[in-house]
Amino acid sequence: MLAVLEDAIERIHRHGAGPRVTAELDWVASDDVAWPFSFRNVCEALSLDAACVRRAVGVDVAGPPEPPRAAMLVPMPPPLAAVA
Repeated sequence: MLAVLEDAIERIHRHGAGPRVTAELDWVASDDVAWPFSFRNVCEALSLDAACVRRAVGVDVAGPPEPPRAAMLVPMPPPLAAVA
């Protein structure tokens, strides 16, 4: 089940919110529990909070998906040299 979740997240992060990941975004946004591999069931099997995972991936079930969090990270400056 972890592989299913990882694959969906990786595709969303690689392709953003474009048409190539519509199925993945729909899967993450779905609250269906009838299918064994639904997003909610996968999260439950892995002891993950589905809402938390959705926020981390950037999927807002109330509206359009946000850009992936990785795209919003700001690079850290290099560490300062130690003073001798």
